[in-house]
Amino acid sequence: MLAKVMRRAVERPMLVLTPILALQTLPTLWAKEVWFPDEPRHAAAFMQMMENGHWLVLHIGQIPYPDKPPLYFWMLAGLSWLFDSRDPALFQFAAALSALFFLASTVYAARALCLPRSIPLLAGLVLLTDHFFIERAHFPRMDLLFCTFILLSHVFFYRAATGPRDLTPRAAMLAFAMAGLATLTKGPIGILLPLAGLVLFLARERRLAALLDRGYGAGLAVYAAMMATYLAGVVAVEGLGFLHAILVEQTLARALDTWIAAEPFYYYLRRLPEFWLPWSVLLFFLPWRRLGESGFWRALWRPDQTGSEHKGRAYLWITALGSLAIISAFDYKVRFLVLTFYPQTAMLIALFLAGLPRARRVAVFSLVLAFLALLVAVLPVLPQALPWPERIRGEWAIFATGLVALAPLFVLRRRGPLVFVGGLALGLALVFLPYYLLTIRGLNDTMSPREQGEIMGRHAEAGYALYYYDPPFSEGMFDYYAGRAVPNIWGERALADAVAGRPCGVVAMRDRYWRSWENRPEGLELIDERILDRRRIMLLRWRRGTDGQGSCSIPAAS
Repeated sequence: MLAKVMRRAVERPMLVLTPILALQTLPTLWAKEVWFPDEPRHAAAFMQMMENGHWLVLHIGQIPYPDKPPLYFWMLAGLSWLFDSRDPALFQFAAALSALFFLASTVYAARALCLPRSIPLLAGLVLLTDHFFIERAHFPRMDLLFCTFILLSHVFFYRAATGPRDLTPRAAMLAFAMAGLATLTKGPIGILLPLAGLVLFLARERRLAALLDRGYGAGLAVYAAMMATYLAGVVAVEGLGFLHAILVEQTLARALDTWIAAEPFYYYLRRLPEFWLPWSVLLFFLPWRRLGESGFWRALWRPDQTGSEHKGRAYLWITALGSLAIISAFDYKVRFLVLTFYPQTAMLIALFLAGLPRARRVAVFSLVLAFLALLVAVLPVLPQALPWPERIRGEWAIFATGLVALAPLFVLRRRGPLVFVGGLALGLALVFLPYYLLTIRGLNDTMSPREQGEIMGRHAEAGYALYYYDPPFSEGMFDYYAGRAVPNIWGERALADAVAGRPCGVVAMRDRYWRSWENRPEGLELIDERILDRRRIMLLRWRRGTDGQGSCSIPAAS
């Protein structure tokens, strides 16, 4: 029955991919809170946009937030109006919706590149069985939406380069428009990667002169108009000086010379096997001898007239390797950037699986199952190796679900790729339900600032001043759950002045700052202490009055 469903699904891949993604994500929308360190800042920026109208330049409190463009937050605003909600589940739904767009664009790209009929569905199923993609679908970030626009830009550039000449202007304008949306989602890399892919592909085709075609000029004008409109709005709101923060500090400085997340050039190569689990087992089956021959790469680079499918495969290789080379050249390296070529990698994996002889394919599937079975077997003892073993929940539920889900797959491993990978996607969806409903939910108290933020919010309602003591650029950590902006202060003198200047207040600070503070003001009392993302955060309160009574009442615990 599964084989029959898969054969019919080849024509309509999203009818299979969407329910599996929904099974992975929708039941878990209310399981996870807003987690340290980035999600609270994004939530704080979203709240400021909704409450104070910062639509073009995001703010955290009263401070402009140049790290991110606003497009993803506009999507959050639309969903907020649609569902009349600003709960954490809204952010989770945005992540799941972005994952759906990512899957749909991968299916569309596989068809646009004229790959075999089964590859769009198989590539989508490969994504739905990859742990990193599943993780991104559950964590509220703009990464998947950003990479969706990059992929669509790649696709339209490919159509502009290979389609009829009279369609080039329209395809080029769509490509540059998608790159513009990517730029407005997370920054200029949204235009850099697709444009580099186009240049490399035209170089392979010995057609670099085509870049002078007026169709590409029209597309570039579309992109320039989008950026000029946005930047003109930024200047109107914040002035010319703010452009320096966006274009230099947040773009050039991070890419070329930064102390934040600086890694060696081989960082992504070293970690790709980790990102692509369980499909990293394919490393044992790749034709390494052929990949090591110069003839393979010359054939890949050589222009040919053998058909659009070969061109499509070449475009996959070129854009994947080109993107990997570019992001490896950046000084700033973060995990999400591998998503910029994840669709291409998924399609290449699908092509490899579809082309394997039956015996080797069964061996691949058997090794995948062996790896997953080993992982399930060690789950009951795995919590002891994690930072918070006493907070890990649900390992036995995952163990039991894993046994039930994996058992049928040992039979299906002898079937075709669509049947096995489809069954694996469904099985992993069932396994991940207790993981997110129990394990992730259990980690909320050590990853989410909700409880301390709510304590601060209750004190603010009783008249207390609120502060967060941490180095600059860490604003917004407690704003969302406190229900108001919590000013960030830094330096012992600034904190001493804040304590002296207000009759009552609450400050959140790390324990190591408290221990190293030599001249502490008198009257500070500890009201809460807990670990947030491996940081021990203390809430300290002070109250003063002229007649021996506190000037602010102590709020009751919720």
